[in-house]
Amino acid sequence: MKPLRLTLQAFGPYAGKETIDFSQLGNRTMFVISGKTGSGKTTIFDGISYAIYGKASGEDRNGPELRSQFASDDILTEATLEFSLRNKRYLVIRSPQQERKKKSGEGTTTITAKAELYEIDESGNEKLLGSNVREVEEKIKEIMLIDSNQFRQILMIPQGEFRKLLTSDSKDKEVILQRLFHTEIYKMIEDRLKEESNDLKRAVEDKQRKRNEAIRQIHPLYNEELKSFIEAESENDVLILPQLKIEIELMENRLAEIKSATDDKQHERDSLQKNIFDAKQLVDQIVKRDGLKYRREQLEGQQLTFDAKEKEIKLAQKAAILTQQDELCHRLKKESDTLFVQHQTQTDHVGRLTQLLSKHDQELKNEIEREEIRLQAQEKINYLLRIKDDIYSFSKMQDESNQISKEI
Repeated sequence: MKPLRLTLQAFGPYAGKETIDFSQLGNRTMFVISGKTGSGKTTIFDGISYAIYGKASGEDRNGPELRSQFASDDILTEATLEFSLRNKRYLVIRSPQQERKKKSGEGTTTITAKAELYEIDESGNEKLLGSNVREVEEKIKEIMLIDSNQFRQILMIPQGEFRKLLTSDSKDKEVILQRLFHTEIYKMIEDRLKEESNDLKRAVEDKQRKRNEAIRQIHPLYNEELKSFIEAESENDVLILPQLKIEIELMENRLAEIKSATDDKQHERDSLQKNIFDAKQLVDQIVKRDGLKYRREQLEGQQLTFDAKEKEIKLAQKAAILTQQDELCHRLKKESDTLFVQHQTQTDHVGRLTQLLSKHDQELKNEIEREEIRLQAQEKINYLLRIKDDIYSFSKMQDESNQISKEI
């Protein structure tokens, strides 16, 4: 699993929204996440583990406790991870169960845990694989092939667990190591095997005791009443032991016969089971053959219908081609008529423009001929403009003279 982009919102020490773009590392297979104590290094692993499995990377943190204490009431805790695995890209979005302030009124309301899982294709399109927690967990099991404990054990080991190991007493290190590497199940298996071993040992001892008791009871004289007599009389041992050996040999022969008969019955049963299996396969093949034969007859019966349909399809295709050609002819005729009308309109327009050009050429010639008259008129206008001020001055002086004459 290769992380590509991690986004944490109101998660752990991150009150706002923080995004880590792992894709900037390129093809590097090793990198270091460093920082001071409490800077949020472990939170990054918590975010990755929680986004995939809904569980943090440590045993002492769970979903509701991952919400940031510094986040605003209107921001939901959420972890989003984009990752690649076996040449496929996935996007998983998770938010834990959390309390949120009511939009109206006092108090809080509980927001249930949510989860969504998408598969991203090469074009960037997202395909929904799971829309709730249960569906996402099932799909994650299929994709990752390992559970959360194995993921944490193989891919990430929380530094807090190592801190406990380093500072604990020697007698507690075994328990911490079991918790760190999640080997409690193997300890339980070991204890269970020890119990079963003891039970088997006791059972063997009991069987041996019963066997010895049975051997003692094989000869009627071998009992507690005659024990002292047998031990005292050595010649009796010579008589009893051969009888015991004979009885044991007879029992062993009988057991061998029973075992042989059992093996024969076992072989016979295996042979019968094989015959039954072969018969079932044969029956299945016969049923399949009959089904194929019936299907073939159906298809053969529909051959005429298929031929007729094929002819209709060919005729329809020819008709469609003719229809397309007819439509093409009509369209070309319509375009030709339109172009002819446009050509006629353009021709008329060119004629009008030609007449207008001739008229303007005549007007230009007239204007050229009247150029000398315009120049003379312009000179007169300039002359009048030059004497305009003199005339105004003379008029003013005349008015002043008249006024003086009146006063005298």
